Amino acid sequence: GASKRWGTGDVRVSSLSLLDGRNRSTDVVESGAPLTLGIELSAHARVETPVIRVMITTPHGDLVWGTTTQRGAATLRVLEGATTARLTLPALPLLEGGYYVSVAVTDSTGSTEYDHCERWLRFQVHQTDLSDSGLVAIPSTWSFTRH
Repeated sequence: GASKRWGTGDVRVSSLSLLDGRNRSTDVVESGAPLTLGIELSAHARVETPVIRVMITTPHGDLVWGTTTQRGAATLRVLEGATTARLTLPALPLLEGGYYVSVAVTDSTGSTEYDHCERWLRFQVHQTDLSDSGLVAIPSTWSFTRH
């Protein structure tokens, strides 16, 4: 699965970076640790109400998680020139394995893709607590009642 790119080019993703909790570039993250995705954008034309979509997938292409700027409180009304977007995950809930990040910039309806960077970043999650298995760490507690 090589990385691919397509779109109209009105907006381009000029760089993507993964940053750890200390704001250092990384490609290995601890399960449960903070992670920030830095997205450098350059708009070659004035673009109204663009939407940034981020997807995390497995190496097989299964979508683990996706989100857009439409979900957040901070919206992007106009994109003009250079802009840095940051998506912060306070505690990455992924378990051990390799994952890919894809980013797309679209119009507000999602029908026009200005830039789509498929599988642009690869990162590894390291898991120290081996009591959970699968793709995600879901907070849970056990309790017992004797009868």
